[in-house]
Amino acid sequence: MKTFQAFLILLISLTACSKAMPPEDAAKHVGESATVKGKVSSVSVSKKGDSFLNFGGIYPNQVFTAYIPPTSRVLVGQYDQKVVAVSGKIQLHKGKPEIIVSSPSQIKILP
Repeated sequence: MKTFQAFLILLISLTACSKAMPPEDAAKHVGESATVKGKVSSVSVSKKGDSFLNFGGIYPNQVFTAYIPPTSRVLVGQYDQKVVAVSGKIQLHKGKPEIIVSSPSQIKILP
């Protein structure tokens, strides 16, 4: 049974990546779980250790953000200027769509 569940999770993840939306479309899907795929425009880390991957522009003009709290243990420097896929629930923060990345498995560098 666990093998079947693992297979289903893998299948759902692969399907989500193949149907990834561009960062510009994320605002149309607030409240949905989705995958956003695009080039990271900038990476920043706050004094508190919060990390941000901005897509479609540099803060505050980005169209989408992947927010990474310090507890998630994701090393953000590797994503700068890379094409990545970020999966999770899209929500609004200060009027901009974002996904909170709580696990390294939610973000993947793409070729």
